[in-house]
Amino acid sequence: MNFELIIQEESNKEYYQNLQMFLNYEYKTKTIYPPRHLIYRALELAPFNNVKVCMLFMDPYHGGQANGIAVSIDEGVKVPSTLRNLLKELKSDLGIDHSSNLTGWCTQGVLLLNSILTVQEKKPLSHSCQGWERLTDRFITELSSRGDVCFMLFGNTAQKKESLIDSTKNCIIKTSHPCGLSAYRTTSPFIGSKCFSRANDYLITRNKEPVNWSA
Repeated sequence: MNFELIIQEESNKEYYQNLQMFLNYEYKTKTIYPPRHLIYRALELAPFNNVKVCMLFMDPYHGGQANGIAVSIDEGVKVPSTLRNLLKELKSDLGIDHSSNLTGWCTQGVLLLNSILTVQEKKPLSHSCQGWERLTDRFITELSSRGDVCFMLFGNTAQKKESLIDSTKNCIIKTSHPCGLSAYRTTSPFIGSKCFSRANDYLITRNKEPVNWSA
């Protein structure tokens, strides 16, 4: 199994064809992020059989920062609060200072995945319920079946995906969403979760190379 094959199989289904028609209209008539050729960039950088960690988020940044990799942005762009808190926890957990460009994680098998892969400018969640969730649910299900993946579910929406994951074959880390004050709230706050070291601890138990989070 691989992401390309999954997309090929899903492309024969009515929901996927409707999604593509919707996107054709949206990209022609509105400002949509990320650029269309970058929609599947995260999957290209972290191929199916290489995925060791899957961080699940909601939808792309809607202010122009989106580049096809959930939460990561190109250097020189203003850092959103979600990424700022992610890097803050990385510093607290492992003492690592990191830039806003997270492609070095992706090439080691960290899949930074949004459940919705496109968004209209300045309208968060504007492309929800158009079919993306069904496709990304398939990605999650297939990764779960493969096993030995550390799934990081940030926030209530991501945690609803827990039912797709076989906890006997994978690791699940659940925290609040890293965005703004949400990072500090709930009984399982993101800040202080030590999710990076916990992920590496799991990978070591599965005889996998831990992620070099400083890359």
